[in-house]
Amino acid sequence: MLNKQIAILTLSLCGFSTNVFAEEVIKFAVRSNDMAPINTCHQSSNDLYPKCTTCLTGTSTSSGFLNYSILAHALNRGGLNIPLVPFESPNSERSRRYVSAGTATIRGDWDFNIDGNTAVLKSDPFILPGRMEKGIYGLASNAHLRGLKSTSEVQKLSSVMNPNWRLDWSILNTMGLRKLVKASTKSQMFTLVAHRGIDFTLVEFSDLPDLAQIHDGIRLVPAPGVKVSLPNSQHFMISKKHPQAEQILVAVNRGLTQLHKLGFIENCLAESGIVNRRVDDWTVLNLSTKPLPAANND
Repeated sequence: MLNKQIAILTLSLCGFSTNVFAEEVIKFAVRSNDMAPINTCHQSSNDLYPKCTTCLTGTSTSSGFLNYSILAHALNRGGLNIPLVPFESPNSERSRRYVSAGTATIRGDWDFNIDGNTAVLKSDPFILPGRMEKGIYGLASNAHLRGLKSTSEVQKLSSVMNPNWRLDWSILNTMGLRKLVKASTKSQMFTLVAHRGIDFTLVEFSDLPDLAQIHDGIRLVPAPGVKVSLPNSQHFMISKKHPQAEQILVAVNRGLTQLHKLGFIENCLAESGIVNRRVDDWTVLNLSTKPLPAANND
C-alpha cells in the first residue's frame, strides 16, 4: 500500500495523471487465436482507448478484433476514463467464465449466452438481430445447390454442423432437413461435405470473387441467391464484480448509441468481412426462425 501511495505521489509531482492507479482497468476477454491483431493495436498506441480502425480498411478481421474495436470506440465516446487491456483466454466458453467470475471484465457475446447470467450486466446490442448472415456452402459440382429459392427445396438436402454452435444448429434443426449430421470441428464439417456426400454446411461469406471458403484445402462455394440470417443480437457482458461495472455499462451504452448513429459499426461489419454487402439482395430462407432462447447460465 505504501509503495502504491509513493508511486501515485511521484507521478503527481511529475505532472502525470494518477488515474491508472486510482481506477481498475477494463480487461477484455479474447480468445488466444484473436490476440495477435489486438495486441498489435493495443501496443502501438499510448491512447487510453486505441483507435483500432483496421475494421474500416477493407481488411478481413476476426470477430474478436471487431468486438475490441467497437468496445474501444464506445468507451471513448462514452467518456469513461479507465484503461482497456486485452485479457487472453483459450476459448469462448472460458472467456464467459472469466467474466462471470470477475477475472476478466467484459466480452462480446450472443444474447442467449448472457441472458439469465446473474453475475453480469448486459449492454445494448452492437450487432442487431438478423444482421449477421451465412451462406449455404457446398461443392461447386453439387447440382442440388443450384437454383435454390425456398426452404422447401433446402429441406430435401442434408447438412452438417457442430451442435455446440447453438445458433447455427438451431437454424438448421428448425428447417426440417432430410438429414442433419453432427460434427465437432470445422475440418470435419468441410470433410463431410467434400467426401461423405453431405450437401452443405453454413459458413460466413468470404471476400473472394466467388465468395468461396477454403479450409484444409477444401473449397466450398455458396448456393447462389440464398442465405440465412442469424436472428439473435450481440451485446457486451460486463462482470458485476468490477467496482465500476455500472459506470462501464452506462459509458458503453452511451458510446454504442453514437456509433450506431454515425454508421461506424455497420461500416466495420462490412469492411471487415463480417457482413458482405454483395449478398444484400439475396433471399433469406429462414425469416420465420425465432431467436434462440437463453442458455442455462446457472
